[in-house]
Amino acid sequence: MKKAQAEMEQREAVREQKKAIIQQILTNEARERLANIAVVKPEKAEKLEMILIQNAQRGVFQGKVSEKQMIDLLEQVNEREQKEQMTVQFKRKRFDDDDLDDLGI
Repeated sequence: MKKAQAEMEQREAVREQKKAIIQQILTNEARERLANIAVVKPEKAEKLEMILIQNAQRGVFQGKVSEKQMIDLLEQVNEREQKEQMTVQFKRKRFDDDDLDDLGI
């Protein structure tokens, strides 16, 4: 019981830290956009938050992140996800002795 409660408290503390960092690095408009994304696609918002926090820790951003920068970052994430979702299709060669020919296919 105590272990589960401690884990829950730790998760809550991490969530509060993330929230504080996000508030420091985003403009109001960018924060609103992130909140809107979180309503529709929570996984994507979580990914964006992690990217924003990592970039802020590396010193990538000069000042607060604007809504325009947030949109650019969102487009980059979308492009990366689309590349990951590409599928490979296999075309099977047919031979004269193919069993499918017997079935009329």
